[in-house]
Amino acid sequence: MKRYLILMTAVLTTLLGCVAYPTTRVYFEPNPADGAPVATSGCGYHTTKKDSLERAVGDVMINVQPEYVKGENLKVTVVVKNEFSYIALDSEQISVEGITGSKTLYPIDVATMLQLPSKSMPYYSQWYVLSYPVTVNDVDKFNLTIPVENTALPTLKSNLLSFGFKKIEKEDFYYNSINC
Repeated sequence: MKRYLILMTAVLTTLLGCVAYPTTRVYFEPNPADGAPVATSGCGYHTTKKDSLERAVGDVMINVQPEYVKGENLKVTVVVKNEFSYIALDSEQISVEGITGSKTLYPIDVATMLQLPSKSMPYYSQWYVLSYPVTVNDVDKFNLTIPVENTALPTLKSNLLSFGFKKIEKEDFYYNSINC
């Protein structure tokens, strides 16, 4: 009977192209006071799916998504979307603060990608993948700060945009399928 259940589970998983299992996730939880928590992906983690922050600044949408990979440097992806034009940021000045024992850190590596508007995505999108000189193991919390002076972003009260995250570990449920 037990063998039959295992076999049926394997067959159904193969036919449906779906996998789901309980797990524990370590990730950087967004601070909702700094923007709207949004899901990075349609599939994946259930309880912790809202793992990035999104904030509108005028007609510009900014999304900040930190990445947790044990033992690797802190990486954060910043996406800037606008319907009417390309918005450039000074990526070398996008800093992280609040890491115990560290001063303000600036990226040691920046990768960028520009996406032009299309029928399926009617926005100019600029992607910045920033790598900082600290491993995620040494980070408990941080604030990513984007200076907005000398950019096409609307004038703000402080000339800085801040996005806060803290590292936590949560029980979760992971699911994925061939349709994701």
